[in-house]
Amino acid sequence: MAFQDSAGGIVLDAVLTDIGRKRKAQGNFKVTHYGLGDDEVDYTFGTGSSGTWEITASVPILEAFAGQQANIKYGLLNLPRNDIYYLPQLSVNTLTIGSVSSHSSGTCYYLSVNYETSKKLKSDIGDAYYLQNDSVFTNVLLIESGISTGDTIKRDKTAQDRYIRSAGLYDQHYFVYCDSRLIDNIYTNPPDAYYKNDASNKMYTNMTPLVRIVKNSLDKASLYHESYACTGMINEIYDHGNQGDELLSSLNGPRATALAINFKLNDKVVNASGSTADDRFRVFGKLNQDIFGTGNIYDYIETNIMIAGASSKKQLVVPLRIVRIV
Repeated sequence: MAFQDSAGGIVLDAVLTDIGRKRKAQGNFKVTHYGLGDDEVDYTFGTGSSGTWEITASVPILEAFAGQQANIKYGLLNLPRNDIYYLPQLSVNTLTIGSVSSHSSGTCYYLSVNYETSKKLKSDIGDAYYLQNDSVFTNVLLIESGISTGDTIKRDKTAQDRYIRSAGLYDQHYFVYCDSRLIDNIYTNPPDAYYKNDASNKMYTNMTPLVRIVKNSLDKASLYHESYACTGMINEIYDHGNQGDELLSSLNGPRATALAINFKLNDKVVNASGSTADDRFRVFGKLNQDIFGTGNIYDYIETNIMIAGASSKKQLVVPLRIVRIV
């Protein structure tokens, strides 16, 4: 569904899904709920002044999407208060021990298909730069939800309650979307996991061993991206008055929760170097690549993982490169 500007009036352009057309033919079609989003708005056309943002240019508006999976990506929030000045964001934490880092060869995060590949990656780029398929103890993709404001807001529990919890923006739960052609399941931190520091900025966490999460029946992000419902850890990385907490967190402001993730790949993607690469490597990636200039040859697939906060509705797309030693 989309709004279109037509000669000064507003036209509501709606396209029914297959289920909608079926119910209309049966005579029992009825709209009971609706959602609003601004997916089609390019805010770079606007200007801000006095706390408002006005789009003065003539911006093209999208027509209604006809696909079954055409969901609103950027939905509008109905906030409980009108004095909210800061909205949370999602970011990847690469500072905590055990969190995977992106390698200098690109901005993606590497996922090794098997132990044989991991041994080569360890020698090529080091332990900190790859995830191990189907592992609950090794590196994790660590996502944080919270506010980044510099030093304008304290990074303590009071600020967490005041700016995030009381505003209804506390992401206790997340939705993770993965391509089902490549990934069968995901692993996340257990529901009772903790993630905190002490006054000397020593880290304490039990985010591993990870627990297996199966896909659910909620709406997909796209035709192939299945949904997983996950529970985050309370992010208790606080500034205890001596700074240093910013060395443990990717957010320089009040933090809400954190989520640790790893992946279980489709078994057909996980094969040894002596066997023929699965067709997915040819269709979705590249074969026989010297990625790191070390002489070791890899096949790889590039995909995206999308994470969304259940309360803040903030989204983060993480590029993932699935690699296999040849």
